Amino acid sequence: MDLNYLFYRHQVSLVRAREASCSASRHAHQELARNYARLIEKDRADRPLGTSHPARLVRPAHTFA
Repeated sequence: MDLNYLFYRHQVSLVRAREASCSASRHAHQELARNYARLIEKDRADRPLGTSHPARLVRPAHTFA
């Protein structure tokens, strides 16, 4: 997934939570921000150090049946 999109949506959710006029809206936007943060962390964890793309697990050709 595009990290820039996730970071953008995370920031938008934080701003909307801060500016919410009621607690239900604030809670909903805070939950969205938490979920975007989880997706960002998952995406980062799937990337090898020093790369900008997720790791691709490829089975060596000699292991195919």
